[in-house]
Amino acid sequence: MSSLIVVHKVCRAVQNSPHASQFATLIECHWSSILSWFWLIVNYFPSRIPATLSDVYICSVGQLLVSFSPLFVSKCLHSISGIELAFRLWDSAHNDGRLADVSQNGAPGVAPFLTYCFKAEDPAQAGDVLHRASHPTMFVRSLNRRLVVLQKRTSSEVIELETAKILLDSYADLIAASTNRYDWLWTVMLEKRTLVRFSECLLELTSIGSRRERRAPNDTTAWALMRLHVMIERVKSTGTFFLPRLEHLVQGGAIQIVHCCLMKYRNDTFQSDLALSLLSYFAPYVPYSPLGRATLKSLGHSARYRHLRPMPGWDSFRDIVLRASAATSKVEVVFASACDNIKHPRNPIEGSHSHGGWKVQTCSACRSVFYCSKSCQKEDWDSLHRAECGDMKIEAQARHNLGQWSPFGSRGSLVAFLLETYSRSAVSLQREDVRAYPDKGPEDLITTLDFRCNDEPVVSRSPKAESTLGLQSRCPASLLPRLHATLANSESPPMRVVQAIYPHNQESIYIVARLLGSPETGFRFLNGLGMIN
Repeated sequence: MSSLIVVHKVCRAVQNSPHASQFATLIECHWSSILSWFWLIVNYFPSRIPATLSDVYICSVGQLLVSFSPLFVSKCLHSISGIELAFRLWDSAHNDGRLADVSQNGAPGVAPFLTYCFKAEDPAQAGDVLHRASHPTMFVRSLNRRLVVLQKRTSSEVIELETAKILLDSYADLIAASTNRYDWLWTVMLEKRTLVRFSECLLELTSIGSRRERRAPNDTTAWALMRLHVMIERVKSTGTFFLPRLEHLVQGGAIQIVHCCLMKYRNDTFQSDLALSLLSYFAPYVPYSPLGRATLKSLGHSARYRHLRPMPGWDSFRDIVLRASAATSKVEVVFASACDNIKHPRNPIEGSHSHGGWKVQTCSACRSVFYCSKSCQKEDWDSLHRAECGDMKIEAQARHNLGQWSPFGSRGSLVAFLLETYSRSAVSLQREDVRAYPDKGPEDLITTLDFRCNDEPVVSRSPKAESTLGLQSRCPASLLPRLHATLANSESPPMRVVQAIYPHNQESIYIVARLLGSPETGFRFLNGLGMIN
């Protein structure tokens, strides 16, 4: 152990000096011996030295790895024993749960070395170790444990705030490097809620920094905002399980970090501009029910009040959260009179169906269409659904396997948010319809609410004849008959068609809905369909 500590101290002393290359050559000549020392310490010493010193000793091993990471990576990638050692040090179960890279002084150890391994041009050995037995689960579990320990030790002032920032940066780099090399690791991280732990730790450091910076100024809030921005860019870079990852960041406190920044900085500063850009990014995803619930729960009471100082970006975001919450709470009412049978009677008094007596029937194959009765289900099967059911089932299952939102079918939080938004602005929208097309009625137009770019939707309108070609180009061939039936206007009383466009990472989701009613009496959702582009 003494020999290793000497090597470690010399390594740290010459790391950035002109003699670094000479020392690296010397270490390379004795690499086999040094590696055997590592294993001896890992396997023998922890059970035979005081617990108060074990973190320091093991951390010395990790720091020696880090000091000359490029050299050690090149040697380790040709020796599975070296990679096994790194993962052994990383394992939080090692040494009775004490962590190799969160010592009393918080100096980072193993995380940067593993990051180098994942970034290497040929990380075959690292990948081989990671695929073994429970190594992926161990790797992610240990990462989560480190995030929790870092949060606790920083809160109790065992670790200095600046050191904690360095550690969290090293963990963020490790998440990026490992998932960039092995995309399937996101599945394990979602299962173990790693992004929740990361966001919680980032929020805790932000809170600690806000309290301590009154005594010693340091821009922890801006640092946290930048780290959150980088992590969101990483989440956006891959299309699979995009919404669940975004949801986990929000559950951990991502929106609260943005809110803290807006409270601290005045308008027209770099920090406030970055915070508002993040809010603008989150806002269009709030109508998705999982993200909407996570946002409302994360913010709690702060989502319900306005600040004394004008905060236009935050107030707009708050209104979207409350609108999405209101839409979600009305889902049962919204869909109470809905039926995907295009030929179903539009007057709720007609037929034997009443508001509270409908029993929802669902297609057992695709589970994407819903009916008020078996007779309506049979009628729609004969006229439309028989031709589309197979394709809808295959596409919906494929998107489910990739963790992507499936818009097929007429029910869901996106439709409820469409109805809530349109109903609130129906009077002004109808006035604009008359001004733009005085010779056409509402049933002859398609109103579009585009939620992709702004906190508030971009509203446009056009005659059905002009919009049909655009809708057809986005519609799958199997859904074209249903689209034509949705746009038809042969029923009495006439209905209006409203289209909503939502972002979904690199995609756009289009919801086409038929509404019955007026601004004075309110609107009811009848049926509709969803498309992806």
